[in-house]
Amino acid sequence: MSHDIIKNISINHKTKEVWFTSCSNNVYPHTPKKWHCTSLTEYYKENGLAALEKEILYNFMAGNFQKGTSDYNKSLSAYGCPQSGNEAVDYGYNREQAYANLLLYRAEKSVKVKVKVGDNFITKLTTRRAWHNSNVNDAKIFSLAEFNIIKKRFPSYEVTAVTA
Repeated sequence: MSHDIIKNISINHKTKEVWFTSCSNNVYPHTPKKWHCTSLTEYYKENGLAALEKEILYNFMAGNFQKGTSDYNKSLSAYGCPQSGNEAVDYGYNREQAYANLLLYRAEKSVKVKVKVGDNFITKLTTRRAWHNSNVNDAKIFSLAEFNIIKKRFPSYEVTAVTA
């Protein structure tokens, strides 16, 4: 089954246009191209921004869009939505809840915290490893939304947030 690997989503609110930078997962090499999404542009013009964002979220939940670092994808990761096939429907996760979580994620991005694991603070974080030490001044500053993702990533550790 094919899906789009999303690199960037651009929404022009003045002209109500939606642009994607993406590539197909089954075409090699993966060379992202910027393209105008006419179907979502029309949807935005007819239904408004909130409906457009719900539609984009649903495409991530259904597995049509994958990867990327957009707020849409990160909010779904932070709040535990299944993101492949029809699992989103099976688990009762609807567009309204996904949109509420997106708004919460955006609000939490402005709150800055330092992440404490046991007695140490995280100083560097990659997809495979976390570096830490006990010096609070060396601690990396994360948003509260990123903290929620880190907390899910390390379920066996006592992870707490300290105001930055």
